[in-house]
Amino acid sequence: MRARLTAARLPETETVYRAAPDPRRWQQGVPLAELVDVVNHWRTEYKWRSFEERLDRNGQFRTTIDDLGIHFLHRRSARADATPLVLTHGWPGSIAEFVDVVDELADPQDADAPALATDGLTAVERKWTEETRDFWRHRAAYAKQQATRPQTIGYSLVDSPVGLLAWILDEFAECSDTEDSPFETISIDRVLDDVTLYWMTRTGASSARIYYESHNSLDPELRVDVPSAVTMYPRDIEKCPRPWAQERYRQIVRWRSPESGGHFPSLEVPRYFVKDLQEGLAAVLSA
Repeated sequence: MRARLTAARLPETETVYRAAPDPRRWQQGVPLAELVDVVNHWRTEYKWRSFEERLDRNGQFRTTIDDLGIHFLHRRSARADATPLVLTHGWPGSIAEFVDVVDELADPQDADAPALATDGLTAVERKWTEETRDFWRHRAAYAKQQATRPQTIGYSLVDSPVGLLAWILDEFAECSDTEDSPFETISIDRVLDDVTLYWMTRTGASSARIYYESHNSLDPELRVDVPSAVTMYPRDIEKCPRPWAQERYRQIVRWRSPESGGHFPSLEVPRYFVKDLQEGLAAVLSA
């Protein structure tokens, strides 16, 4: 991997070049200067083995579900009465999203955690719908590509570490609650943990297929009748007004819309994420 990074052939700088900090730097995608800095860090300073050791300490396992090989971490709680909890991720996420919050979830410092604890749209909800529509119209090229031709982009994602980095880094920048760079809230090593995990395991193509397999398969008539807790982070890529959410989730027992956070809250606002998850689960269990 380091040899490939050293030999990487990069394009010229973007034609919307501006000096940092400036959110407009990302209008054509990942800025060349940003990518060069991350590639150099990845090649010379990043330590994959330390992340590998963290995964081993949590407990790594493999199983087969419906003939599909699944890798997962299983961290047992220190408490015999703990409630089992499954944390899942989407793309371009991975188990790297949760390594910084699993300790507090499995062995919380607060001895009482998980205990019991409109008509029309508001102005904020209307803004959510506008932002969601804007995302799908102007900023969702990666999703369209992976939902229609995942194999084609998959060759680049599996073969080129720099190509994979740029493809994923663009989404961290797009979906994070930041002004200029995703590294304002997410550490560069945590992003590289995520990207390296994809590259080492050659899963750039297979992971992209979730879009092809899922985008047209959801039943529009599906209704969820079990108690549900929902949190809408302000910089997530899709934000649904509560009246619309209640059409599908028929028993929302807790609804939160915090002041900060994006598509990767466990990386951006880990303390809030853990507390919110504990309180949401408590509300579901009490219901």
